[in-house]
Amino acid sequence: MRITVNQFKSIQKFDSNLYHALLGVTRSVGNNTVEIDESHALIGEAFQKAFSEWLKANNIAEAPAPPPHNDACSCNECFQRRVAEQQRSEKARLEVEKQNLPGQLRLNEYMTQAQADGRVLLNNDFNRDVFFKFLDEKFPGLQVITPKLVDVFVAAKRLELQWGAPPVPAAPTPTPVEPEPVFLSDGSEQLPIDAIPGTKHTVIQLRDLDARQRALKAGESTLAPLENGEPRLPLGTAPSPRHSVAQRRDLERRTARTWARQSGSHGGSFFSSDSQVR
Repeated sequence: MRITVNQFKSIQKFDSNLYHALLGVTRSVGNNTVEIDESHALIGEAFQKAFSEWLKANNIAEAPAPPPHNDACSCNECFQRRVAEQQRSEKARLEVEKQNLPGQLRLNEYMTQAQADGRVLLNNDFNRDVFFKFLDEKFPGLQVITPKLVDVFVAAKRLELQWGAPPVPAAPTPTPVEPEPVFLSDGSEQLPIDAIPGTKHTVIQLRDLDARQRALKAGESTLAPLENGEPRLPLGTAPSPRHSVAQRRDLERRTARTWARQSGSHGGSFFSSDSQVR
């Protein structure tokens, strides 16, 4: 007798003794259905009668037989079988890929290394179509392509294949150049433009940072070169013999204008006197 799992569970509420008696002769058949062997020797006549009364009282007919085992079957047995088949198929695919690797490398040599005439086999749809047509005609069903087969293909179809100039190698990525540190007049290193002022910084560092941040707002972040082509020195740079006369004079003029703006109409800077820095 086949009934649903929920129907079988409801027997326990009807008669727990009957439920436990049937439990030993019940098996799952999938599709949320169980099969009860009510005629089993373990089931006495009294339990058989009680089971019949329960079926009649609940108007329960035998559940339909589970669907046949096929690709759409959801039972655990079919699921495990499909998983095993997929694993075998994937293992076979990876093995074929491994066996094809030498042939792929040989084909890649034709596409990257110049032949005697300085040309290489072009990696395009036309040549791929010629290649697979050759395999279908000469080696139907072939799965593994060896280096020797690639050589045979190229020799047989050389005049039909398309050849061209070797690919231009990509330019190496330039190594980023770290900017040289700028040292201020007191020997301290210039702070980054986005640095947060703190008590660990020197007065000169704080004044230089304040000046550059104001200059950034005023448009000094992109300085045009001097008339002689030399780059302008950033505000706060400590002049040195390696700087030209024109660079030092330009720096002096721009520094004077910056300090004039800070102490003039814009009001005094927070770092306008040493006594304000703690």
